[in-house]
Amino acid sequence: MTNAPNPATPRITLGDPGELIAALPAMLGFYPEDSIIGIAMGGPRATEMRGFVRADIPYLEDLDEEWNQDEPGIASGPPDPALRASLPGQSFDWFAVAGLSQSLAVFALNNGIDHLVLVAVDSRNPEENREDLIHALADHVIDSGVTIASAYHCARIAAGDVWHAVSAAPVDNSAAGDADAGFSGLIADPRGSEAAAHRVLDGRAIHEHRRDIVDGLTSPDDARIAAIAAEPTPPSKSRSRESARTTPPRRATDADRLRAVLAAVADVQSGTELSNAEIAALGQHLRRLVVRDCLFTLALTDEADAAHSLWMLLTQLLSGPARAEAACLLAYSAYVAGDGACSGSAIDIALEIEPEHRMSVMLDQSLRIGLPPRQIMEIAYVGWDLAAALGVSLPPLASRPDL
Repeated sequence: MTNAPNPATPRITLGDPGELIAALPAMLGFYPEDSIIGIAMGGPRATEMRGFVRADIPYLEDLDEEWNQDEPGIASGPPDPALRASLPGQSFDWFAVAGLSQSLAVFALNNGIDHLVLVAVDSRNPEENREDLIHALADHVIDSGVTIASAYHCARIAAGDVWHAVSAAPVDNSAAGDADAGFSGLIADPRGSEAAAHRVLDGRAIHEHRRDIVDGLTSPDDARIAAIAAEPTPPSKSRSRESARTTPPRRATDADRLRAVLAAVADVQSGTELSNAEIAALGQHLRRLVVRDCLFTLALTDEADAAHSLWMLLTQLLSGPARAEAACLLAYSAYVAGDGACSGSAIDIALEIEPEHRMSVMLDQSLRIGLPPRQIMEIAYVGWDLAAALGVSLPPLASRPDL
């Protein structure tokens, strides 16, 4: 699930549904496809967009593919046809839909929001099936005391495509805001939204697909990746600039490793290009957990952007466990900045390499339930104490209103 409560993003006011839906690609960083988006609404009239979560729609055909993967203790093969036939509507995995509904409720409650807007972007089903999906999702959310302010569905998000409003509850609408139910309209041009303009000014791209973000975290330069992976442990006698970023002239301590990474952050900030040997050495430094744990702190400092750029570079070029640590740092940095799409993609990379990676698992769980960035900042606060114990000074807390 992609969570994106970004304090730096301009608040969007709920007015025309076509404009609200058109703003989603800029808010998410990509055009959502076959997705459910829950939008947290706040303000005196519950009309201000405060944050949102996105999840893939759980389709039965996708479940069929998963059943082909043998797991210990689980019989392979598709679900029982009789069981499938007994379920209302055969397009969705209703068990997964129920779990997703609970996650939406937890997201709203974690963010102190009692009004939620649901948007289903579903290219595989006709209108009536999309309405069934929204009804099922709203059921648990409403039972949790969260009001569904409104609900919409469309086949895709594109200028001129049609959106439809639907009551969130099929029978008792008393807990659901359904003033727009039965209405439809046209989606505005996503490229012309206020959110898109702000994203462009911030220098951030809007990707056509979520997978484009993942692809952007992998370098196409396979030869360089292989060369970095083959780098030997640097010799310890040289005192060149490169050796200062690789191995000190004596046995390296964790303090040395931390200083080397901080020096690399400064290099990135100044535009200095890192060599293959430096990148390989940095990967080894990140594998020292006390060093890595100190580095989470940089997300709360004025060096946050430079550190984020370094974590992205290392995620693109490193391999194996070192890449998992770089991706974890990138995921945390993006999470704190409110970039749920980048954070989720980096988490996917880390967990693909190390499925039991503890910090990445924790970030993944936090992202899935929509935990606000401010609630994971305590991880970074610990870094100042850890670094002080090593005798290293980290940059101070940045002067930002959201910290």
